[in-house]
Amino acid sequence: MGLERIVSVLQDVDSNYKTDLLNPMLDTVQRLTGHYRLRTASQYHTLPVIADHSRAAAFFDRGWVVPGNVGRNYVCRMIIRRAARFWQQDQPGRTLSCCSG
Repeated sequence: MGLERIVSVLQDVDSNYKTDLLNPMLDTVQRLTGHYRLRTASQYHTLPVIADHSRAAAFFDRGWVVPGNVGRNYVCRMIIRRAARFWQQDQPGRTLSCCSG
C-alpha cells in the first residue's frame, strides 16, 4: 500500500483527497478555479486530476526530469499536458501558471 492509501485507512475516509495529506492541495485547486463546492460529477473528477498531476509534475521537477519525447521525460510531458487540458476544459480562457494564486 502507498502512503496515501494508508493515511486514508487510518483516517477512515473514502477518498485519498479527503485526508490531511492531500486535502490542502485540493483546497488550493478549488480556490484557484473558484469551485468551492463540487457541483457536478465532472468537477469532482477534474479538480483531483489537476491537483494530482500538479503534484506529480513537482516531483518530476525535483528529480531533474524535464518534459521530452522519450522515457520518463515523455511521461513528465504527458502528465503536464493532461493537467493543462483538464484546466482548460474547466477554466476556458484562464492561464494555468505557477503564479495563478
